[in-house]
Amino acid sequence: MKKRKEEMLTALLTNPSIRAACAAANVPEATCFEWLRSDAEFKTALNERLETLSALSFNRLKNTSEAAVSVLEGCLASDNLELAFRAASKVLDLLCKYKELYEVDQRLTALERPSQSIKVGDKTIYF
Repeated sequence: MKKRKEEMLTALLTNPSIRAACAAANVPEATCFEWLRSDAEFKTALNERLETLSALSFNRLKNTSEAAVSVLEGCLASDNLELAFRAASKVLDLLCKYKELYEVDQRLTALERPSQSIKVGDKTIYF
């Protein structure tokens, strides 16, 4: 990939908007949008870098989650009732969100699983 496109990829990942990225990389916005629309190599490289950044960010969050839980636990034990109530509400909200996501994951897994069938006479029964 040409140096100009590499610079544009870096700018897209380090700037808050496409306009700012284009200005930083000295690439016209129309050119950037054309690359995004029709250059498969450019789009693939951008998506791969975005996935890598997302994975790195997720791992950082995961590594700090134990400390965050400890803070919530400390707040739950606080003598300040307002703080303890807010912490308890947050814990319950997070638990509900986790439960919802778990159930959605289970449903998706079931939907993606190939269905099985048996032939009984001239009818097919799916299960």
